[in-house]
Amino acid sequence: SGLKIALASSSPMDLIEATIDALSLTGLFEAVLSAEHLRYGKPHPEVYINAADALGVKPQHCVAFEDSVNGLLAAKAAQMKGIAVPDAAFSQDPRWAIADCKLSSLHEVNPELLAQL
Repeated sequence: SGLKIALASSSPMDLIEATIDALSLTGLFEAVLSAEHLRYGKPHPEVYINAADALGVKPQHCVAFEDSVNGLLAAKAAQMKGIAVPDAAFSQDPRWAIADCKLSSLHEVNPELLAQL
């Protein structure tokens, strides 16, 4: 697919690494970043800006997938496109309106969708 993939989370790095291992996702990401040691976590955009830098890509050319409103705010503040994938219990929150796209599942992601962004 030629896409560079980073993981940018507010969770502690130990938890991120344990989750990656538990889900057998090791090696999928070119960069894995945590906001745990940054001055501000999400909704501050720093962790997303750092992820774009780690990939060597301008934030404006990135797409962030988010399941939290604060994460989506961070992505938009970093000038990234934002795809919301909220938990069904929170999917009607009007704040998701800032997303470029809202999905009910990551299974809905396809090359055509990404090209439209």
